[in-house]
Amino acid sequence: MRPTRTVAGDAPGRSTRTVAGDAPGRPTGGAARGLLTRRWLAVAAPLLLIAVAILIRLPLLAAPLTFSSDIWRQADTAAIARHFLHNGFRLFYPQIDWGGTGPGYVETEMQLYPFLVALCYRVFGEHLIIGRIVSLLFAVPTMALLYLLAKRLLGTLPALGALLFFAISPLYVRYSVAFMPESTVLCFYLGALWCFTRWINEPGKPRLRWLLGAALCTALAALVKPTSLHIGLVFLVLLQRHFGRRWLRRWDVWLFGAISLVPAVFFFHHARGLYLTYGNTFGLFSGGDSKFGGLHDWLRPGFYLSLGQLERAWVFTNVGALLFAAGAAVAVRRRHPELLLAGLGSIGIYYLIVARYAQAKWGIQYHVYMLPYAALGVGVAFSWLADHTSRLAGVVLALLALGGIGGKASNLYAEMRYPEPAPLLACAEQVARIVPADAPIIVSTTSRSREGGVLNNYQEPVIFFYSDRHGFSLPADRLAPEQVERLHQAGGRYLVMTSEKLYRENPEFAAYLEAHGEQLGEGVAAGCGVYRLAY
Repeated sequence: MRPTRTVAGDAPGRSTRTVAGDAPGRPTGGAARGLLTRRWLAVAAPLLLIAVAILIRLPLLAAPLTFSSDIWRQADTAAIARHFLHNGFRLFYPQIDWGGTGPGYVETEMQLYPFLVALCYRVFGEHLIIGRIVSLLFAVPTMALLYLLAKRLLGTLPALGALLFFAISPLYVRYSVAFMPESTVLCFYLGALWCFTRWINEPGKPRLRWLLGAALCTALAALVKPTSLHIGLVFLVLLQRHFGRRWLRRWDVWLFGAISLVPAVFFFHHARGLYLTYGNTFGLFSGGDSKFGGLHDWLRPGFYLSLGQLERAWVFTNVGALLFAAGAAVAVRRRHPELLLAGLGSIGIYYLIVARYAQAKWGIQYHVYMLPYAALGVGVAFSWLADHTSRLAGVVLALLALGGIGGKASNLYAEMRYPEPAPLLACAEQVARIVPADAPIIVSTTSRSREGGVLNNYQEPVIFFYSDRHGFSLPADRLAPEQVERLHQAGGRYLVMTSEKLYRENPEFAAYLEAHGEQLGEGVAAGCGVYRLAY
């Protein structure tokens, strides 16, 4: 009876192929060439894809932080990194520029990413490109983890397809080099998925190290972005599927939960104390802003239409959405891989929770958690095509589909490399020339303190950061003389206004400025009114 062998890279749970004629010992001839080919696919090919992914991102490193929908978020993150550098590396005390005349300590997530950027500033000097490079450095292990996860669940060839999709998805191209913590949290998120699947699918092996690794990655992801905690729903589904109710009696599962959550509980309790003391928040848990949805969102068809449009444009593109839909349908029919199905369910619940941001164009960063599951779905489609056509034909069809994704992504790539100039940056340059470095400013913003009856973060960090000034933000629905006078008495010495429309719509406010301020900038009509307030 001739021995059989399992082809390297076949996914667990799938039937293995047998090849007759393999002799014991080292492979020779065609078998040796086949083994080398499989090893190249399993090792060299993903490394090549990751290298190409890095290369196509290099031109984006020097792009300005002016992408319209999140320039404010990047400016705030860069300001926090600057404060770490100049005011001491106090990780638990992040500072922003719009905290009035106080120190600017703010309730927010653990600012691990800008902290690391500030450490790099200490060595290489303060350059915005360093923040982008740090994001790219986190992207490298993220892509490797995505490939390893997909290879474990689907096999080598589908994993390569999943990696290729992941690497060229417009959303990941954008946030893998953004001055934001999305690349960092996605690295920890995928690390948690990888370690947890290793733990739960390897009975009989020393598994505690994988569970501890998953706990550590989950804890870091939660600290960097608490929105990542929806990953717990994925873990619960997998635990229930593999252990039934017995997981409730496992001490190692409870240890995993404690390590994952306790650091976040303590840190966010500390962060709330910063808000209660200094009054500044990103809307993490206190005041400021609300990301949460409710029945008014969930019962509105437009909510789901907006979600779908953002996913199509930024995660999939049109062709990718079709490829993913096919893969998801196959996964549902096969009930495999479980991680993909559990992930899609958890993402759906997550979008309902953060509905206010998830449906908005200025909240596309909330969709980054869809990327791993989208890639797995595309990998399933690769696998199905390879199984139901000749392997070559399946690969060609899948690559043609991914070529369509790349074509759409190239248009968005050009927008990211050459974004439109931000008018606020030009005004910030004027403020830097006109306003003394130690003079607090009041910045009139176009955002309201409430949107649709919901608290809204109206602060405008762009002018503060690029002018390297600090002070107060004045929301669009509080443009009144008494509000300006209150901030003036609190220490604001100059007022900056960029919107001529708001200026004309608030005549009492405009009259107050004309009577109590000296216009020093180019003027509101030119997009930058800088007024020195009289004492």
